[in-house]
Amino acid sequence: MNTYTNFKHKFLINKLKRLCYCPAYFAGCEIYRLLNYSTLPELAYSIKKGSIILDSKLLFGRRKTSAEEQFLYLVNKYIVFIRNNFFIHATEMVLILEETLKSKYSKVLYSHLDFNKGDNYKMFYSEFKKMFLSTLLENYKKYYNGPLDDPMLSKLKTLSVENNIELEEVFTIFKQIINFRCSNLYYCFVTTSDNDNFEYGEQFYTVKWNTLIRDYIGSLNK
Repeated sequence: MNTYTNFKHKFLINKLKRLCYCPAYFAGCEIYRLLNYSTLPELAYSIKKGSIILDSKLLFGRRKTSAEEQFLYLVNKYIVFIRNNFFIHATEMVLILEETLKSKYSKVLYSHLDFNKGDNYKMFYSEFKKMFLSTLLENYKKYYNGPLDDPMLSKLKTLSVENNIELEEVFTIFKQIINFRCSNLYYCFVTTSDNDNFEYGEQFYTVKWNTLIRDYIGSLNK
């Protein structure tokens, strides 16, 4: 990266950090923290210049908003959606959000659609679910090798976030599992590969998944 590009990137991130103080962003604190990591800045570098015309002046005091403000607003709506549906301890929340932003579905954050117009929110919520769940579901299929005598766990192995009906099933199941545990969930969201050089490798993730599911099933039998 040359000096000029590096300067432009730093200028953009500092600008976005200042925007975090806007009252329209209920998750400004989390966004600010994410801008200190790597994934959200990388996404921000790809924002295309432009403006969006909103239906209302309520959010920003004007109908016309910048692409950067729109991008942050959608990140904000994503974080609020996750906070409203999943009870995850604050110590892990930002780290998990960082992992989910790596999803290919994060491209929805570049949308110029007005979130609050008509039924647009339904499309955004669907994409938010895919962002949050895609790697989680992949990791479950890859690393959980425990008993599948529970119909829910067995069915989960066959579902896909690409199918809207199945996406809702995946969402409901993982919402139950995550809200049971609330913590020690980060490694379930980590994007891994067969070439991963993580110290404990596949065995580490397998233990994490088997423990999570075993404890969850145990809680249902109490």
